[in-house]
Amino acid sequence: MKENKILLSIVLIKLCILFYIIYYQGAFDPESFIDRFKTNDYNTLLGPVNNLIETGTYELVKYSGIPYTERLPGYMFPFILFRFFLSLNISILLLILYQVIISLTASYLLYQIAIRVSKNFFLSSSVFIIYNLFSFLIPWELWTVPESLSVSYYIIAVYFLYLFFYEIHSLKYLFFSGFFFSMVFFLRGFLFFNILSVIIFILLSNRFSFNSFKYGMIFIIPFLFFESLWIGRNYLSKDEFIPLTTFQVLNDIDLLLDENYRFDYRYKPSVLKLRKLISCWGGVNVHYYENSEMGFFINNNKDFAQVFPNWIFNCGISKQMLFKIQNLLSKSFDSTLPFLQRCKAEKELFDYIDFTINKFKYDSYYHSLLSSFKRSKNLIFNNIVADWPIGSFYSNSIFVKIYKILILVIYFLSILISLFLIPLFFLKSSIYKTLFFIIILNSILLLLVFTFIIDIAEFKYSATLFINSLFLLIFYSNKHVIN
Repeated sequence: MKENKILLSIVLIKLCILFYIIYYQGAFDPESFIDRFKTNDYNTLLGPVNNLIETGTYELVKYSGIPYTERLPGYMFPFILFRFFLSLNISILLLILYQVIISLTASYLLYQIAIRVSKNFFLSSSVFIIYNLFSFLIPWELWTVPESLSVSYYIIAVYFLYLFFYEIHSLKYLFFSGFFFSMVFFLRGFLFFNILSVIIFILLSNRFSFNSFKYGMIFIIPFLFFESLWIGRNYLSKDEFIPLTTFQVLNDIDLLLDENYRFDYRYKPSVLKLRKLISCWGGVNVHYYENSEMGFFINNNKDFAQVFPNWIFNCGISKQMLFKIQNLLSKSFDSTLPFLQRCKAEKELFDYIDFTINKFKYDSYYHSLLSSFKRSKNLIFNNIVADWPIGSFYSNSIFVKIYKILILVIYFLSILISLFLIPLFFLKSSIYKTLFFIIILNSILLLLVFTFIIDIAEFKYSATLFINSLFLLIFYSNKHVIN
């Protein structure tokens, strides 16, 4: 009973934090209240759902008749159910409430794993406190972005996997785990490898026996079901085989200039091509980070010295080439130009960035490795509390500054300590090794994906890496903290 009161107190404190975040964003004006929950991604995430309800077509531009395939559809649930029966504003509020409830549920299941593994209330409650009170994940619960749900579903999926491996070997728990891992994928497509990790260790742990293939099939059934629906819908609506999305991240970037081309879009093909150029040397290609390369181009910054590393100018490109890209990009965003001139400017920009990418050649293996390391660094070490809705670090009270520092310290310590303990875990026997190895493989593959495949890395993509570090600390505690 005492333990439940402590957990409930933590939940109440978290709800106060969430309320403060909402309050900080401005007065409760009924006309603008809903807007504070929307993000820049709202139109691409939930706009097609609104259009589906109103026009019958899952499309980005209303009444365009062009089926939308640039994002995976995971975030439409459960919003589409709310939207089918209720108004837009009520549906958004219910979605936010759903995210908060699911996050609290996931935190409790994280606590349950910790208390069952460690048998230590202090350690388990510490994990519960960290997740609910000292995590950079908290604001996402109040925004129309898939990050909060993807993390919550990930924890729930691991919880069911824990039940199947170590407590109740019921196939329904394996199915539930597969369901939630599938939802994680459809929310954040780059986390597909989580599904592969589980299948690999199911097969290995059962030595490729009949049971291992049976378990693997039961686990992957939810993914195959939802993926077949998505592929079928795309084929019927676009006559194309589209298993993921048509957003040009993994594919070659094409430039199709027509009346539907979004010249003012921050993720238009020319900017995506520019991201690839910046990624060549491991630069920061997110424009709102201070002294980032993308910020130099997008914000028309002239302070060159603090942005670019000098060694890249020994790799086939020059400062003049980068300034030219900056000027061409500024021209491509000029809405005063006639349509044909904007097309010409866009084509010139796209071709010149492509030319610059082809000119770039590493001058040594060291700089090639350095670029890979910097891409990994971008995923983990960018300021994870910079865009909190409670303002910047320097403009806040001493209380908020201390709070932000604690979040940073806990985040980095969790990751660093868990990495340090991994080799030690290999030297000891543990009943939790299967799930431990799944968590490790998930973390390794996440780093590899953003180091070698996806050319943009923001701290929000490291959310499951942070959760994995907590899981590793929990599993390690069973052998070395308690005993």
